Amino acid sequence: MRIWLANFEMQERVQGTTDLGLCGLHIAHYMLVLSQHRLPTFLPAILASWTLLREALIARFGVSAEVDNQRLLKDLKR
Repeated sequence: MRIWLANFEMQERVQGTTDLGLCGLHIAHYMLVLSQHRLPTFLPAILASWTLLREALIARFGVSAEVDNQRLLKDLKR
């Protein structure tokens, strides 16, 4: 999830988005169905804040940063 969110943030910056807080309501269109169904359960304040939304998504669907880094290194070695 961390890697997916980092890629999403990078793409939004490339597109010129300056306030990622505006993405909370629209991010579901780009997520897996399981993740899409979880978004409506978040409080409006979480959806309005990119930082809070990012933390909530990582808490629900993410793995530890160490596991993410190990997977990334493994993929890069291929």
